[in-house]
Amino acid sequence: MKTNPWGAPLLSLFTACLLCASCRTHPPVGLAPVPPPEAEVLDLSDYRTDLAKCREAAELGEPLAQYEMGLRYEEGRGVHNDLVRAARWYLRAAEGGLMVAQHNMAVIYLNGDGVAQDHEAARTWFERAAAGGSTESQFGLGRMMERGWGGPVDAKGAAQWYGRAAEQGLARAQHALGRLCEAGVGLPVDYQAALQWYLAAAEQGDLDACYAIGRMYARGTGVVRDPLEAIVWFRSAAIRGHAPSQYSLGALYLNGDGVKKDRLTAYAWLKLAQRDGDSDAAKLCAQLEERMTPEEKKEAGARVRQVSREIKPSARR
Repeated sequence: MKTNPWGAPLLSLFTACLLCASCRTHPPVGLAPVPPPEAEVLDLSDYRTDLAKCREAAELGEPLAQYEMGLRYEEGRGVHNDLVRAARWYLRAAEGGLMVAQHNMAVIYLNGDGVAQDHEAARTWFERAAAGGSTESQFGLGRMMERGWGGPVDAKGAAQWYGRAAEQGLARAQHALGRLCEAGVGLPVDYQAALQWYLAAAEQGDLDACYAIGRMYARGTGVVRDPLEAIVWFRSAAIRGHAPSQYSLGALYLNGDGVKKDRLTAYAWLKLAQRDGDSDAAKLCAQLEERMTPEEKKEAGARVRQVSREIKPSARR
């Protein structure tokens, strides 16, 4: 009788990693300069085609022209790319009250692009733009309060700012607010509210929200445990390149949880997660590979190629 080369001990390890998904860390959601919110409609048509006119108006203190000069230097459009000069023009526009420039200055100070990194300055500019109605700045301010960047940790304040942006439809803020509701950070634990905010974000294509919903169903957090529903949500994010969802999908296939046990398909999803930077998946793939025969390695490679074809083109590297 042939022994199972995959080995049973790995199953408990996969189960533990899946059910304790909250202990796994993932890169923080980044912030970038964004188009102005609906509350601030910019007409830059007078300055887009005439650099001399734009520069003259900017020097005379016109915030829109100053903002356009910042964009030009940031993008290298009609001028040499120069982040230092971009930051200077954005700063002048921000001081003139232009909300989108205020948000950009917050991001510039947060990342240290063209200026020395300064989290206190970033937080101040987020506060100004957030008060003016910028949902991206409301999210950014919430994140800084949650993490204690540029000031003390303020979980309650973070929840409030995430909430303001979430109510206006910002998917990242909806996911963040759901996360706080689920964890009971800054507000009482409320699994139903968490699920509703995750669903709102997932409807807009937020992959972290899809993963969070899948995790709730996989663990039975605030819902009846339903591995089949978990698979639906994990797969929806996995096929778009979301490594934690690929990892979790692999775990379910390996354990036969909600699906027929299929170690080759499990390996394939884990391999994709490894390619997308999941270090836990890399370690587990290595352990599985050590137990494969040459023939099984060949079959596993074929399954990886088969599963890879499910990945959406926009998510492929």
